Amino acid sequence: MLSKANTDHTYISAEKFESISVEGAWTKFKQGDKKAFEFIFKKYNPVLYHIGIKFFYAPDVVEDCIQELFLKLWKDRETLPEVNTVKYYLITSLRRLLLRKLVVLRRQLDKDRIMTAELNDQYTSSHENHMIVTQLLKEKTDKLTLAIEQLPPRQKQAIYLKFYEEKTYEEITSIMSINYQTARKFIYKAIRSLRKNLDIATTPAPPVT
Repeated sequence: MLSKANTDHTYISAEKFESISVEGAWTKFKQGDKKAFEFIFKKYNPVLYHIGIKFFYAPDVVEDCIQELFLKLWKDRETLPEVNTVKYYLITSLRRLLLRKLVVLRRQLDKDRIMTAELNDQYTSSHENHMIVTQLLKEKTDKLTLAIEQLPPRQKQAIYLKFYEEKTYEEITSIMSINYQTARKFIYKAIRSLRKNLDIATTPAPPVT
């Protein structure tokens, strides 16, 4: 969007941008002038990136936030205020956006830590579980095949990757486009379901009296 011009508007030529104030370009941008919008973006993108990195040292996040900021500016252009200093308006807006992003990431980090702790507790007997399921998979019993087919699709995929194709968790995360904790969670839930179903399936029926 930043590189395209809308031919339905009369634009300031590139040469004239240097002769007008940034605030003048801001006014033009608010009126829908994409050339003015691109001018503001190109002028302040390096400044915003430099300040953003100092505030939140995560280059990808900062770049995403700058893009998000300018996309929002374009979307809300008709309701944006006139500003005395475009630079400080953009800096303030970016800091506010980065702060919200930081809060979200911290919440996600806390959530991941809790999940990791829970998984660590659940995986106390993970080695035993893996040995059992590996042995069962080698036997390839009809009951096991049926039990695997009854698993949710993602759990079934994780089980096949882990035990049939002998992939590592890192390889599973890449193949399934999930994080490490989610991969372990899929395997754990699948193992739990398989053990439950197989225990039920192999328990002798009570005698008929």
